[in-house]
Amino acid sequence: MDELAYIIREHNAKFQAELEHLFPLYCVEVNELRAIEVLNRNQNHLSVQKATTSSPDCSGKSYDNECICSALKKEISKLRMEMISKNRKIQALELQVRNKNVFHNICKKRLEQLLYNNKVLVIF
Repeated sequence: MDELAYIIREHNAKFQAELEHLFPLYCVEVNELRAIEVLNRNQNHLSVQKATTSSPDCSGKSYDNECICSALKKEISKLRMEMISKNRKIQALELQVRNKNVFHNICKKRLEQLLYNNKVLVIF
């Protein structure tokens, strides 16, 4: 029984060391991929914004209508920027949650491997 406990501790230490080595690498890779994804989304949002702001002006209308039109365009632009900012915050929070889930899933898989390996050892 002591031998099994020793083997379990030995395997656990080995897997823990492997996890401590691999986890930061996975986190960096996930962060880089998320950053690329966020940049692509932001480029899409900015291209949509440029397309809408380059639409025809209110040049054929009276001065009051032009002022209202430009004020509305500024407000729309401001709201879009706020939306992009909030989306970035949401994505950052989702990234934090996913990073924690990645570590949890790795630990869970390693624990299942340990349990399976020890179950095999007990059977023999």
